[in-house]
Amino acid sequence: MVPFLSSADDISKLELLARCYRDITNMPLVPYSPEAKQVKAGTLDPINFCIQKLHSANFDITGTINPSTDVTKQNILKHFNRIHETWFSVRDFSHLNGNEIQGSYSFHESGVGALYMTKSLFTPSMPFSDTLKGTQSLQSKRAKGESQTSPFNFKPNTDFKLGNNTNNTPWTAVKLVDTGPLIGVVPSRSVTATTLIGTSTATVQRTNINMLESWGGGLIGTMEYLLLNMQEPVNYAINGADKVPRKWARYLYQDLLCRELPVIRQSDAKPFVRQNSSISFRQSKSCTHCHASMDRTAGVLRNYKGTATSNINASPKVRRPALYIVNKPAEDWPDEPSTTYYRSPPSGWLYFRNLHGELIHEKVSNIEELGSAISNQIDFYACAAKRYYKYFTGIDVNLTDIYDPGNPITLNSTEKYHRDFIIDLSYKFKSHKNQAQLIESILRSPAYKKKDYLLRSLASDLPEVQSYE
Repeated sequence: MVPFLSSADDISKLELLARCYRDITNMPLVPYSPEAKQVKAGTLDPINFCIQKLHSANFDITGTINPSTDVTKQNILKHFNRIHETWFSVRDFSHLNGNEIQGSYSFHESGVGALYMTKSLFTPSMPFSDTLKGTQSLQSKRAKGESQTSPFNFKPNTDFKLGNNTNNTPWTAVKLVDTGPLIGVVPSRSVTATTLIGTSTATVQRTNINMLESWGGGLIGTMEYLLLNMQEPVNYAINGADKVPRKWARYLYQDLLCRELPVIRQSDAKPFVRQNSSISFRQSKSCTHCHASMDRTAGVLRNYKGTATSNINASPKVRRPALYIVNKPAEDWPDEPSTTYYRSPPSGWLYFRNLHGELIHEKVSNIEELGSAISNQIDFYACAAKRYYKYFTGIDVNLTDIYDPGNPITLNSTEKYHRDFIIDLSYKFKSHKNQAQLIESILRSPAYKKKDYLLRSLASDLPEVQSYE
């Protein structure tokens, strides 16, 4: 039997220094370093030192670390960007076809979601909520600068073409992604395409297209996040029934709220059941349990159309979403496939039970409003706190609706303590919206200073924590 550790089992200050230095820099502390000697002498607080290390990688006004050649700062930046990459469900373009994979890897940032989180962490003036606001797209800034050949297949950028087989105009203005060590996060480069294939001026905007524009909502409306998560073919006409960009919506709940479908209770799905519908998943509560959230959220993308810059097989192609022109009356979630849904004004619903079991049912008219609605939820901040907490302590906190009568979850005293701690931390995070301050709170938490991170402690040894439930 493994004995329980008591609340007195704190690690030493030197051990705390080694722990936090490793967790912040992804490098071991050098033995007998000046910092170790100061901590041992009682003249340096180990957490203060580690937070200073984190702040040392803050961006200057150009969005880069300073100096950009500092290897330790590069390592901290790369380390946290990789942590943020794990927050996102889809991180590659492997679902695309043929040369679209080659072209899109070379042109688009597959880790775009992480870049928003990283920029907010290392830009003190950027609140965490801004990761889901605005139309500014972001890209990585790397030490080697803009690539002149495709990092994926080493073809020169002049091999990228515009148009079809009868109009294979070289796309000489194409600018590929940067290569080399990450040194910053900056606004996306401006790249204009003169035309897109498979489009008509009567249905979509097709000329002088900004290939890297955002449709709003911060990271969720970027071309990259759409391409990564839509996973629908070119010429996909959304009808509100069997054809819906539901994968994008499903990943929103996973990526930003740490929630797997279903995110509502079965009783919340009942109003949307249509037993006489020809759509099988609308006929039962068990199926609508998931579809009532993801399909209705995806309504903000009903005008989406997949396009590309070329249909020449020998040319690296770049996927780029387009929008159908709206010229039909407004529609809500249709009971049957609708031939006009994809041309109706965009609207959708954020529909889920939050971590307190409260039903969130908020209508939005575009991706920007959806991003704002998500950023107003406590679950958005709790999700980030949960993920940092898991990285720093190894503890995965349950933030689901544990009060669902159809699926109640009973937590033991240790699980409840960590859940209460993260919820309390999340309300503070929602107030100050500063990721570095959130990380400091975790480093100063009772769990982080324990040998076992309070995983095996007796209930009587657990510290008191504010409970919101």
